[in-house]
Amino acid sequence: MIRDIIAWIGVIATTTQANEKRSFAGLELNRMKSLIRIFALVAPLLLSLGASAQNALNITQLGHLLYAQNLSEVRGAEHNGREYALVGVQNGFSIVDVEDPANPTEVFFEQGPSSIWRDPFYYNGHAYCVTEGGGGLLIVDMSPLPASTNLTTTLYTGQNITWSSAHNMFIDTENDKAYIFGSNTVEGAIILDISNPIAPVELGVWNDHYIHDGFVRGDTLWASCLEAGTFVVDVSNPSNPVVLTSWDTPSEFGHNVWPSDDNAFCYTTDEVESGYVTAYDMANYQNIVEADKANHPLSENVIPHNTHFINDYVVTSHYRDGLTIHDVSDPYNMVLTGYFDSSPLSGGGFNGAWGAWPYLPSGNILIADIEEGLFVVGATYKRAARLEGTVTEFGNNSPINDVLIEVSTVNLTENSNLFGNYATGTEAAGTYTVTFTKGGFIPVTINNVELINGQTTVLNVDMVPEVPFSIGGTVSELGTGNAIEGASVHFTSQFFDLDYESDANGEYLDTTFFAGQYEVIVTAWGYVTECTSIDLTEGTPDLDFELARGYYDDFATDLGWAVTGSAPAGVWERGIPVETIFDGSVCNPGEDISDDCGEEAYITGNGGGNAGTDDVDDGVTILRSPLMDLTSYTNPTIQFDYWFFNAGGSGSPNDSYVVKVNNGSSTATIANLPTTTDWEPYGFTVSDFVSITDQMQLIVEVADADPGHLVEGGLDNFQVQEGLGMEDADMVGRISVYPNPSSDVFNVMIPVGSENVMMRLYSVTGSLVMEENNLTSGQKSFQTPAQPGVYICEFFVEGNRQVSRLVVQ
Repeated sequence: MIRDIIAWIGVIATTTQANEKRSFAGLELNRMKSLIRIFALVAPLLLSLGASAQNALNITQLGHLLYAQNLSEVRGAEHNGREYALVGVQNGFSIVDVEDPANPTEVFFEQGPSSIWRDPFYYNGHAYCVTEGGGGLLIVDMSPLPASTNLTTTLYTGQNITWSSAHNMFIDTENDKAYIFGSNTVEGAIILDISNPIAPVELGVWNDHYIHDGFVRGDTLWASCLEAGTFVVDVSNPSNPVVLTSWDTPSEFGHNVWPSDDNAFCYTTDEVESGYVTAYDMANYQNIVEADKANHPLSENVIPHNTHFINDYVVTSHYRDGLTIHDVSDPYNMVLTGYFDSSPLSGGGFNGAWGAWPYLPSGNILIADIEEGLFVVGATYKRAARLEGTVTEFGNNSPINDVLIEVSTVNLTENSNLFGNYATGTEAAGTYTVTFTKGGFIPVTINNVELINGQTTVLNVDMVPEVPFSIGGTVSELGTGNAIEGASVHFTSQFFDLDYESDANGEYLDTTFFAGQYEVIVTAWGYVTECTSIDLTEGTPDLDFELARGYYDDFATDLGWAVTGSAPAGVWERGIPVETIFDGSVCNPGEDISDDCGEEAYITGNGGGNAGTDDVDDGVTILRSPLMDLTSYTNPTIQFDYWFFNAGGSGSPNDSYVVKVNNGSSTATIANLPTTTDWEPYGFTVSDFVSITDQMQLIVEVADADPGHLVEGGLDNFQVQEGLGMEDADMVGRISVYPNPSSDVFNVMIPVGSENVMMRLYSVTGSLVMEENNLTSGQKSFQTPAQPGVYICEFFVEGNRQVSRLVVQ
């Protein structure tokens, strides 16, 4: 039950966690107050139930302290012979005695302004803490501990530079200097002399960029400046800092940075979904080299937060998936050797483990989980058993890139790089089977490969090329045999993505084809797509395809839809949807409509990351179909599945998903569709709006209106069907709807032998009005909707879809 409650609260907390960017003006005060009230209500229940980790490797929970408020950062201290946790709490600052890790005890709490950002530090018998909630630098004299918990506090708000709030801080304890990052008056760093711990003295500032987090050792400041990059700054003269170098992190959202003890390497986190912990070789400041990078190996979309270097390991808090430990004794081959999941939640989202501190003398690690509280854990730091080598072509030693290397039983996979090199590893020593596969080469399997902790096994492999063969065929029109010119014949396998275009004779040919299991998709505008799975080997006969006439597009290939509009971001694009989450709801879909060919759809802004990163912004994005000649249809209906998400921002969401149709001379607006929580079908009868011509075009507009909100749209499974009117009532094998128009009751006649028929009735705006399942053959009668208008009857029977129009008077 505790996990259900936390998950419920986590949904509310997600928006207020947001992206931890320095601009937090959009935080909703009422939401924050509601969050506090909810925690107050459920705190007794949470305290009684406790919390437990979901899974762990080489890390053991030693103790746990649950708070009634959200937590942020945690840091540790060894003070007067005892170990303490310094904890940022939403409503203040907490000091916890963790000398007995099984019984962590709060010994001091200082109430403060409410804020989801609170960052503490320890120096010379004093605890320091900043917050974006205001109040300046809190300084707590810890010298009376443990004999007395009556501690004196001081608030420092600057001298020549006055400030009240800051995002973060760091103390260079060896050099008696504190660095205040991201304050309300100096976005970069305020440098303080704290030789007198309760009376800081200003030394200078570095204010070239906003600093989100940083590390200082001696004369060098390492600064994470989000989109601006990561900077190394010489602060030997605090009154005149000098930038030594800078670079961009993989996702261009550098959140924190921590150098190795010798400054030879540094490690950063990108605070985005599926973000990386990245190692950089710092040997040459003029050429910073990315050595390796690792994202969370156990869950998709997990967001890394803060990483710390200790004894050739990096210890990283990963929000919803807790803590990870990577062995970086070889920074060019980072290997996961431990993890501890502190949160009941998973995947993307700003919940779970905010911070971790691995520097207590005992070796215990502190974890601050936003919802679950403070954890004290013990870690067994294991050295990785590494596997590295080079893959080359037999006979000429040319490197082979993108070879898939798989290590049995431990689910390790890696791909060789441009130079044929690969590097991977595991925390579990043992004897394994390693396979090497790549399209166009004979697979290689090597048994009894021994991997040893603390050692690197080198395994170089030669691969023999396969002998290519020819594959080809024709694409023609079903029923007539006429050649189809310009059809796309698309082959995909584990290793190949091949596309051919038929010529004037409908023919395609490849003389350098390799054997394998292929998914084949054949498309042409004005024809119905065909897709199949085929095992192709040398000697396979020609592959001829016949396509039925009709307008259909599931966007498995590019059939020529056009994108225009004024929106500078989030425009329509064809691709495999990448999920984004906002406030616990799916914003951008994570997949296309099921049961069609391929995985692609048209999506507005499909870059992933945070919900607001790539949605439609400040204008309209317009998607136009290729032209359609619908004059051969008696009563054509245009049908598709759509996605529309609109939320967030300030005020009621007011963005739009508008469907239009053009016949070459005039454009009609069909509908302004409502938002969805999943892909939803929609359709309309073309002749209800415009006359039918040979120049028809569907137009879909998704617009972001003032004031801004999150808005995402999608389109998939487009098709033109022959609509049903009264003249179709006697068609053999078809479902009939009558009387039509209807004013009271309408009837559905289902052909003999039909079973498990599903009927859905939609309004012209796409709203679901009625759904009936498991209908059988015969006449069924239903009450007509109360609101007059045009309705769409959608039937599914034996895998086939039929659409009829119902007019209600």
